[in-house]
Amino acid sequence: LTAICHAIEACASRAESDRKQLVFWLSYVAHFLDRLQKFNNDPDYHFQGNVSETGVLSPDQIAAGCIHGSFSKEEQEVQNLLLHIYSMLIRNLTKELERITCPGILGAENLIAVKKDVTMREKLKAPITIRDLVRLLDEVLQASLQNDLLRPILKQIFSPAFYRVNNLLFTALLGQHSLCTPDMGIQIKSNLSDITAWVARSPPKVQPILHQAQQWTNHVIQASNFFLTISNEALFSSYENVLSTFPLLNLAHIKHFTDMYMENAAHIAIPDKVIQPID
Repeated sequence: LTAICHAIEACASRAESDRKQLVFWLSYVAHFLDRLQKFNNDPDYHFQGNVSETGVLSPDQIAAGCIHGSFSKEEQEVQNLLLHIYSMLIRNLTKELERITCPGILGAENLIAVKKDVTMREKLKAPITIRDLVRLLDEVLQASLQNDLLRPILKQIFSPAFYRVNNLLFTALLGQHSLCTPDMGIQIKSNLSDITAWVARSPPKVQPILHQAQQWTNHVIQASNFFLTISNEALFSSYENVLSTFPLLNLAHIKHFTDMYMENAAHIAIPDKVIQPID
């Protein structure tokens, strides 16, 4: 078993830059472990986990299973291999998300970091659009479906992916006042709607997983709604109204976005009745 794990690890490591290959090896090891857990009758190899329900376990979960006697040394070895390949895939996917998310949704021409960095401008000569982000997500999804990746692991891939998309966009808004405008709010919501359409086109058996993962982008959607409604006196008539309308934004976010919005030379004037409850 150790020799098999070492051989698989070597193959997966050589494919570290190839997401499709990484999904293949991830699915291969997951199904291998699933078979060992369900159908192994060899008394020398003790497997009693349930990867088809738990998916990839964290290092702490694997260690706890060993300490409490739930996992044998052999099962720990396969669990660690599964975690290793999963980690490689997440690193690869995250790196690509970091490259294309903000330019694709916010527009490279609007990002100060791109304007200042000549090397980055060179890398972004070919325009990056929301299509590139959808294409990336679909590449991973199609590879997962083709290799019959276990559903819990599919969820463990797309939840952190959407979380990272939200984190990148939200951080960009917090750090650059020129992005805090109604026009940008419309642009963000329009581009994210393309991802919603992609989810709707996906096979019904995975739609619940993708829909749940996409909920991570609700933070940046609420920030976009904030920019679109900030001049609405009725909406901001009370502290309670503000919090109920933007439940995912805390008061520090709301105050910061208001200040950033007001720094824009051409912003729509914010009525005093809006500013008062925020202050």
